[in-house]
Amino acid sequence: MATNNAVNTGLAGQTGTGLFVGSISPTINQLTFSPTTGGLVGTTTNNDAAAGFVGEVISSTVLDASAVNIPNATATAVTSISLTAGDWDVFGNICATFTVGGSQAFTYIGIGVVTFPDNSQITGFAPTAGTTIALQGISTLTNRVSLSVTTTIYLAAFLAFSAGTAKASGNIIARRAR
Repeated sequence: MATNNAVNTGLAGQTGTGLFVGSISPTINQLTFSPTTGGLVGTTTNNDAAAGFVGEVISSTVLDASAVNIPNATATAVTSISLTAGDWDVFGNICATFTVGGSQAFTYIGIGVVTFPDNSQITGFAPTAGTTIALQGISTLTNRVSLSVTTTIYLAAFLAFSAGTAKASGNIIARRAR
């Protein structure tokens, strides 16, 4: 009597692994590629990426009505966000308001894990000596922040002025890059 050792490849409920799973088949989500560019197709509606997914956005905004007082020549956090582990693109901007009566020496802003980052990660502005500026807006460059644990990221301002007071409003935005 001959033995038939052929494998039945037509079983219903098989997965891509070649293992029979019966009626407990997993849901398979397929990636969609653009036929013209070969890239991944993005969302076609105004929804948000879920936490932990590429495209997730975390942000914090301090409106002008709630602007933070910035002491002269003192790095001060304007706002902060908490980012989970992952690879993030982070950027921000501030609007500094100075009272009349003094001149501004310089404005620096930056994004970092401390209230003011290393000089290699700041954006600055220095007006002509003796210039009086009542209002100034400045944006950071986009910073890559790669985290292994949840970390607070700060948007900070460092303003120098000869007299009066200063305050800053602004926002910080992070988008999960991968």
